[in-house]
Amino acid sequence: MFDLGKIFGIVFMVLWSFWEGLTWAGPGYPNEQERPTAQTVNLAQCGEWWGTARSVGWPDELLPTLDNVMWHESRCDPTQTNVSTGDAGLLQINPYWHQQRVADLGYEWKYAHNPEINLYVGYQIYLDAERLYGCGWQPWTASGHRC
Repeated sequence: MFDLGKIFGIVFMVLWSFWEGLTWAGPGYPNEQERPTAQTVNLAQCGEWWGTARSVGWPDELLPTLDNVMWHESRCDPTQTNVSTGDAGLLQINPYWHQQRVADLGYEWKYAHNPEINLYVGYQIYLDAERLYGCGWQPWTASGHRC
């Protein structure tokens, strides 16, 4: 009736793909250009924000990890605020460290929950961390080791 070996193999591949950051090339994906991504295998938690992220500069290859950050930081809810720290929005941008950056980019802090602004500011934070530390995800390591 059920081939438990085949079921186990499929479950293992799916779990392993999460673990490896969706970098596997399983059956039906013979080369690197055809590897599945969170979008192509329908695993995105915050897929509704990918278009907005692209529109503010996030490249496609960073979207699966960005999706993971948004899920861990805000559960994809742009209205989230950390009552202890004031962290705001999808990427939980911290006002202590980044309120001046928000102003320098031409926005008022009260708009930090706006998904477009939050993702744009987050991308600027990512680029600075990449330049300074060699890992753009360094500001979000508290919600998961990505560097």
